Amino acid sequence: MRRPTRLVLGILIGALLAALGCDDDDGPDYCVGDQCICDERPVCDFGCLVDGCEIDCTRTDSCDTQCTNDCRIACGDTKRCDTECQDGCALSCTRADTCDLSCGLGCDVRCAEVSRCEVEVGADSQVECDRLASCDVTCTGPCTVACSGVGSCSVRCPPDLERCDDDGMLRCADSC
Repeated sequence: MRRPTRLVLGILIGALLAALGCDDDDGPDYCVGDQCICDERPVCDFGCLVDGCEIDCTRTDSCDTQCTNDCRIACGDTKRCDTECQDGCALSCTRADTCDLSCGLGCDVRCAEVSRCEVEVGADSQVECDRLASCDVTCTGPCTVACSGVGSCSVRCPPDLERCDDDGMLRCADSC
């Protein structure tokens, strides 16, 4: 009889975690089904392997969160927020020193009252930066970026798209 390969074992473990919903490194009492809440802890590290997760991370030194599709992740009152999501997610980071947010297609990303916000989004996404020192956005497809009350607003577009400035609204588009 052959032993299962690593790929088969990885698939089985992934399916088991997906059936359980969210997972955190510190114990099951911070995640219930597809909702995770981490409040007033030094470090929060959450991963959710099912679509539609809701993750709240507040009053921490560090939030490190990951999820799949159609998730909502909110970081607030933290020193560092590092968030990653696949497609169709709503990500927010408020009152933080540093926000590092990454999302795929069709995402809605908001940074407010932070020192530095670094964002990477896929096609058909929108980013809003409000009242912060630096907003640095990389779009991997067509996207829209709005900056207000921002010291520096930078938008990088893929080589096949143009960077357009429409009365303060920055876009990566086929043409301006």
